[in-house]
Amino acid sequence: MFCSNCGSKASEKINFCSKCGNRLSYINQQENIQQTASPANQEMQLIGYSEKINDLAFEKFKKSSNRGAYIFAIVLAIIAIIGIPIYGSVSGEIDFPYSFYYGLGIGGMLVIIAFVQSTKQKSDTSWDGVVIDKKQAKRREQQYEDGHIGYYTEYIVKIRRDDGKIYKDRSTNTSYVYDYYQVGDRVRHHKGFPGYEKYDKSKDTNNICIACLRLHNIQENTCKTCKCPLLK
Repeated sequence: MFCSNCGSKASEKINFCSKCGNRLSYINQQENIQQTASPANQEMQLIGYSEKINDLAFEKFKKSSNRGAYIFAIVLAIIAIIGIPIYGSVSGEIDFPYSFYYGLGIGGMLVIIAFVQSTKQKSDTSWDGVVIDKKQAKRREQQYEDGHIGYYTEYIVKIRRDDGKIYKDRSTNTSYVYDYYQVGDRVRHHKGFPGYEKYDKSKDTNNICIACLRLHNIQENTCKTCKCPLLK
């Protein structure tokens, strides 16, 4: 065994450390290590909101996402401004300069949408709530020329915030986010991110990245897609 005060190795036959005089305890240290790593303690570590949300990787992800959205919108705007006049000239459907105005209008609208989304993200706030309902809805997508009607499935998770407001998280066609949350789960929405962190993850086998919504095994620590820490 070892002295808890100075770390010196000591015999189990003595009561006091020969180096510093500290009273020794005859508790098997290997048993302490095993107890710390027990399944019960591991479950306790998965209860509560994670401090990993303060990791700089999350701020880096938000900045990168905003910059990427602006770049994507600008590229599409340039394509519209150049492409629509060319199409109008080749097809003869839209005369210049009206085709240029159309392209400029569409391009400007794309940039404005990116700006609004970025502003909305900055004005977002963190909040806590409880999952109170889940439901699926079949939605009509479009009717094709042959008369066939296309449908998609919308998955809705309803959350009551602690301030009483109701929020509906919606996803289409893929159900893994919908399946991850259960009625009664206490969750936290972190500012600027689409996912929700569960308060109690002790019974879960999977964990969702709150930044990019990728599903991971509960044993993993970092998202393979966006490199943000997994909150647990």
